[in-house]
Amino acid sequence: SLNSNYLMQGGAQALQAMSITDAQIQEYVHQYVTQLDAQSTVLPESNAYTQRLRKLTSGLTSVDGTPLNFKVYKTSDVNAFACADGSVRVYTGIMDVMTDNELLGVIGHEIGHVAMKHTKKEMRTSMLTSAALEGLASTSSTMATLTDSQLGAIGNAVLNAQYSKKQESQADDYGYEFLKANGKNPRSEERRVGKECRSR
Repeated sequence: SLNSNYLMQGGAQALQAMSITDAQIQEYVHQYVTQLDAQSTVLPESNAYTQRLRKLTSGLTSVDGTPLNFKVYKTSDVNAFACADGSVRVYTGIMDVMTDNELLGVIGHEIGHVAMKHTKKEMRTSMLTSAALEGLASTSSTMATLTDSQLGAIGNAVLNAQYSKKQESQADDYGYEFLKANGKNPRSEERRVGKECRSR
């Protein structure tokens, strides 16, 4: 019947989502970030915004074994996000309204989501609900090249991630300790990420 076929397809998709590896998630997210970088205005190393970000993130090279890479997007949006592949993107809009310590606090928070594997869990959840991601995970060791619709679905998962209060608190705590361990000192008066930035 139609219902049983639907349930079988849903079950297969759930099995794929559970079986996808962390390495696959990182690779698929990396494909999305590569496309997003190409479509965005990424400021060069000589730009004052990029120089400010480089100074703030000096020494932050990896988290939980994942190499970090930082870029600035020229856009008035007040936002920043970090992805499972270690990509951290900061918008000029948020840099315009935050002090260095506030911005460092946001970056630490976003990195916390990566370290706590919240971004990977969100990706698996997205696979359960997005038809565009159906069949993306497989038993093959070969990484798939994603279609535009699959990249779009990953983009939605990345940019619209919804974290629980517990996950937000975990990201705060991890980010603070991570920054302290790397010689950074975000002060307690930093703004809560909440309305200022949608966590990834």
